[in-house]
Amino acid sequence: MNVSSALCNSIIKTLTDQKNKSNT
Repeated sequence: MNVSSALCNSIIKTLTDQKNKSNT
């Protein structure tokens, strides 16, 4: 598993979590 890949997934997850909080 690439470190950059894990990093991207982590960033995407954080952005998605923030978006979900904004919608709620």
